[in-house]
Amino acid sequence: MLAIEEWGHDCNDRLRIRAFLRAVEEALCVIAPYYKEERSLGTVGPMEALLLKPGAFERYRQRLIDAGSSDSQLKTPHAIPDAGFVGHHFKDEIISRVHAEG
Repeated sequence: MLAIEEWGHDCNDRLRIRAFLRAVEEALCVIAPYYKEERSLGTVGPMEALLLKPGAFERYRQRLIDAGSSDSQLKTPHAIPDAGFVGHHFKDEIISRVHAEG
């Protein structure tokens, strides 16, 4: 899953994101044969992007600071292995979902 702050309200943005997701899926199938096998078996679903409200990452960062985290130690989350992280920390920030398929 990829979380992206929406940068506009153009329907072409979603088309570009879908094309990007498809390109990543194609590359993964080439470089990671197990990924291709798991996708064909249906044990791994298609890539998905969550479009977040503008400023979502900064609001997340501010919540951590307000909870006592040091500003100098915080980084924007880039790659999080926990599938529930985005849903938990950004559930009120999700505008829409874009799937590689469909």
